[in-house]
Amino acid sequence: MVLAFDEVIEEDIHRPEFFKVYAGKGEKVELEEGARKSVTARVIFAEDETP
Repeated sequence: MVLAFDEVIEEDIHRPEFFKVYAGKGEKVELEEGARKSVTARVIFAEDETP
């Protein structure tokens, strides 16, 4: 999953709870070995974040 934030994230991005909060705001990307793909990510603004 690709996520783009307008500010530095202080949270531990490896925690499952982090992904639950942002699950619908990212862009899912699947690649096979050696593949390349361009992704357009929407920025998640701090004022839109759900704690």
